[in-house]
Amino acid sequence: MHEHHPRTLACNVAALAEFGYLKDFPELLFRLLRGPDVRALAKAGAEADKARRKAKGLATQREGLRARLAGRKRARELAPVPPKATFGDFLSAALSKAGKGSKPVEIVPVQEPAEVQKPEAMEVDQKKTTAASKPRRMSKKVRTVAKLAVQSLETYYGDRAYRFLFDAVADFFAALLTSDLEQLASGGKKRKIGLAAKWCPTPGSSFDRTTLLCEAIARRLFPRDSDPELTQLSDEHYVYHALHRLRRKVLVPLRKVLELPEVYMSAQRWSELPYTRVASVAMRRYKFLFKKHDEERFDKYLEDVEAGKAKIVAGALLPHEIAAAAYRGQDDNVSELQWRRMVDDLRSKGSLRNCISACDVSASMSGTPMEVCIALGVLTSELSEEPWAGK
Repeated sequence: MHEHHPRTLACNVAALAEFGYLKDFPELLFRLLRGPDVRALAKAGAEADKARRKAKGLATQREGLRARLAGRKRARELAPVPPKATFGDFLSAALSKAGKGSKPVEIVPVQEPAEVQKPEAMEVDQKKTTAASKPRRMSKKVRTVAKLAVQSLETYYGDRAYRFLFDAVADFFAALLTSDLEQLASGGKKRKIGLAAKWCPTPGSSFDRTTLLCEAIARRLFPRDSDPELTQLSDEHYVYHALHRLRRKVLVPLRKVLELPEVYMSAQRWSELPYTRVASVAMRRYKFLFKKHDEERFDKYLEDVEAGKAKIVAGALLPHEIAAAAYRGQDDNVSELQWRRMVDDLRSKGSLRNCISACDVSASMSGTPMEVCIALGVLTSELSEEPWAGK
């Protein structure tokens, strides 16, 4: 859509956010800068590196084992055979024990005078001082960050369509964060706080280093004329202070109110994690960690969901994503409850009449297309009225 109708996409950011979720826009900017296949290439590269490290580790282990075995064998071959003890050996050992009573001669070490620093040492010190005075070379990480920033700025000023979309996304995030801050203030309704703080890139993150989106949002939230202190700063210091305020005064307090699971997980506060606030994608991603670190509370939460005492979120997941565990033959209570929640939400909006699903499960549909087809077929059958319900 950005390629053929860029202005339509940029002007409908708010409407598209209601259809999808806010993370789509930083991801879109990221892929426009790095290429549409950047995620697939990164995944393939990570898998290749993992396989290479594994193969290298196995080869190193084999070489080490062979070297140790060869060393032991060589040591056994080269080790001299100790001669048998004779009567003379026993006699010399007895005489040495008898002579231990004599007082040993004490040797006092003579202290040498302190050495005078030689001209060579002085030259070495001068070289060290000269090397320390030279400016340090830029590290690889800093060079990478600078390269990404230059690429982002060149695209921003050289591509009008990208600049229009970038400004629209930055304005949209700034407006949402401003609204959430108003709800966070005294007298506001915290339940109306959205997920803008969750999906807004963190300053210094991969999204931010590539797109510079955080700087654009910070400039909109904290313009120079909003504080006399900012007007006296240079542009570099102003950007630094604006990003610092974005993190400390906006993202941190809003994310604390949202009770994001990542905050509790990073702090190892598993017993305080509110499972009713966990989003659908996060629940699918972290369910095994919840089971591992907080099994009793997590099982109790699933029991409450099954009994109707608690709710589980499933809105951001597609049918085939929820049914992925069933394709693998796994017994997953979380997926089952999320599927039930999705069916109930759709059924509350109406049901299907006089229709039946026909699913193509031929060999040409193997893979994700077949999974999508089967999941939609099962879903429509559960949403149909009799006599087609469940068929």
